[in-house]
Amino acid sequence: MLHVGGDTYCYGNSVQNNALVYWSKSKKIPAFLWGASIEENCMNDKSTLNSLKSYKRIYVRESLSYEILVKYGFKDVTFKTADPAFILEKSKVQLDDWWNKKIIGINLSPFAMEENKDDMLVINACVDIIDELLKNTDYNIALIPHVWKNDTSGDYIPLNILFEKYVNNPRVRLVHGNYNSSQIKYIISKCYAFLATRTHASIAAYSSFVPTLVLGYSIKSKGIATDLFGKWHDYVIPVNKIEDTKDIFNAFFDIILKHDEIKKQLECRIPEYQGLVRDAINDITDFL
Repeated sequence: MLHVGGDTYCYGNSVQNNALVYWSKSKKIPAFLWGASIEENCMNDKSTLNSLKSYKRIYVRESLSYEILVKYGFKDVTFKTADPAFILEKSKVQLDDWWNKKIIGINLSPFAMEENKDDMLVINACVDIIDELLKNTDYNIALIPHVWKNDTSGDYIPLNILFEKYVNNPRVRLVHGNYNSSQIKYIISKCYAFLATRTHASIAAYSSFVPTLVLGYSIKSKGIATDLFGKWHDYVIPVNKIEDTKDIFNAFFDIILKHDEIKKQLECRIPEYQGLVRDAINDITDFL
């Protein structure tokens, strides 16, 4: 059984996931946890700890989760890899001339709003960023959702609020369309710099060599940035600890200021990092 990890052990105990692993064990079906991030507070839950002990192999997608598993005695069964989304191929979509200018991409999610005590702080910071860009650059600004069911769900909730302030400005565009993940990755790849809250939106940007600031709310964003840059500070802001819109404003314009340097780092690091996914594929194949 290949159990897709992702956020499975990021946000506390999951009865459903634990039950699935126990069922697999009772049927003597080997279980592999694939591409997971794991918060340390999950290790305080006995049922989760027992679930982790039931996996034949645990593939973690960033180094901070790997260090936690090593700390709790899982080194022999843990394999450090990268999120499989790093090797997702882009699918080209037709874009108009608006995209020929330098594009600043912004991705927001409801989680980014809910994790901060001021649920409008992130949006207000983005307003400050967009106002500055409109005033002092000729960049266009693309508001790009990554998770949604329709035009009023998921990432469209905060993005619609933000777009209302610029609905009559042709330099600000809200991306609409029935796009799949490969197509959204292509759109994100057209950005000059990117501000993301969704992990896989940031991965789409990183793996397309787009300098990115992440407003994170779990270990995964810190771990991925650490793997790519050697540290997560300057590249990730814990959204629950932001107290002033200037924190986001200053950090994002620092990303733009260091654009060329960061892009070169990504161009050097990403091919090697993508290799970790292929290494994991080869490793799990050896068990089959």
